[in-house]
Amino acid sequence: MSLRGKGTAFISIGIACQPARQLYENRRHLSSLVGEPLEYGSSFFNWLMVSADEVPRLLERMTAPIEAGSIGLPAGEKVPVLLGYRAWMFHDGPNATITRRKLRQLVAKYEHLRQNFLGLCSRRTRHFVLCNAQNNLAMEHPHLSDSMTITFDDTLIARTRAAVDRLFPTGRNRLLVVARADRLERPMRRRVRVPAADGTEWEGDTAAWASVLSRHLRRGASATGRRGTKPIAR
Repeated sequence: MSLRGKGTAFISIGIACQPARQLYENRRHLSSLVGEPLEYGSSFFNWLMVSADEVPRLLERMTAPIEAGSIGLPAGEKVPVLLGYRAWMFHDGPNATITRRKLRQLVAKYEHLRQNFLGLCSRRTRHFVLCNAQNNLAMEHPHLSDSMTITFDDTLIARTRAAVDRLFPTGRNRLLVVARADRLERPMRRRVRVPAADGTEWEGDTAAWASVLSRHLRRGASATGRRGTKPIAR
């Protein structure tokens, strides 16, 4: 899930399910840290699988409706895709089970989730959470044959930050990048949070994420105090 309050939102932007799960698990913790109650919110990226290098382009895609021709059903043991993007609706397959009626429902579902995403982004302060720490991303899944990348580098982080700032220029944007150390293209100059390794299949360790989220928010508070003005997300 993503999280929403009156003035604050925490928004998963991929690349798989772990950030949505950990925002769900840390809702009360984050509510106490930001000083307002946060509610669960469904959103476009929550349960997608997205190639890391597609995230900035997919953020830009959120400005246009999801329509009948937006979702494709590749043949074979595949899952639905957002046409023109390496973005897989991994929990909505396999495609062999999808009838015309189900496809119409799928289009309506993802258009609703797109609008929810934009609603979350209307909050004054927006924390975008990008993560590749999910352990099973390296396993053999149908989407891997379609060239899904799971590595983060400085260019991707800079492009993602530029995309959210361009799309949502008012208020405050902050980007939290969470990664496994072996999925970073060295050298890294951009700030990335690397939690301790865990043995979960995909969920992540809730205590480790609580620490990451606390450090992320502390840094934002200290930056505000130093500058006395709205900080640029770093």
